[in-house]
Amino acid sequence: QFIREMQKEDEIAVIAFSDQPHLVTPLAKVRDVGESLAKAVEGLFADGGTALYDATLLALDTIEKSKKDSKEQRLYGVVVLSDGKDTSSRQRLSDLLDRMPATESADGTRIFTVAYGSEADEDLMKQVAGRSNAVYSKGDAGNIDKIYHSISAYF
Repeated sequence: QFIREMQKEDEIAVIAFSDQPHLVTPLAKVRDVGESLAKAVEGLFADGGTALYDATLLALDTIEKSKKDSKEQRLYGVVVLSDGKDTSSRQRLSDLLDRMPATESADGTRIFTVAYGSEADEDLMKQVAGRSNAVYSKGDAGNIDKIYHSISAYF
C-alpha cells in the first residue's frame, strides 16, 4: 500500500534481506516500477537470518549514489521493517552508526524504523531512527498500513 500511495515522480528502491541483502529493484520512478514492485513486495516473507545492518548500509549507499548523480534537491528516506535482531550482517552496528550524523546535525537521509513483532529489539530500532532524526514505530499486522501512511507524510 505504501508504494501504491507514493507520487508517480517519486523514486523508490526496495532491499529485501535475510542472510544477506538483495536489491529487489534499483532506484527508479514509481510510475515505471510501482505496480510490479508492490506485487513483488507482497510476495516477500520472513525466512532465514537477518542482515539488518548490511541492508541498511546498502540503502544508504544507494541513496548516496543517487545524490551524486542527481541535479535536483530531494528528500531522502529509508524505511526499515524488521524485528531489529541482526543475526547475519558482515558489518556491525558501529559501522552503521558511524555512517550516520550525530542527532543534533541529522539533516541528511532519515531512517524510519518499524519494529515488527512482539520480540522486536525496540531499543535498537529507536536508536537508529533517533540518530537520523526520523520516527520509530512499533508495528504489527493490525497497524502496519497506518504506520506506512504516517511515514509517507514526511515525503
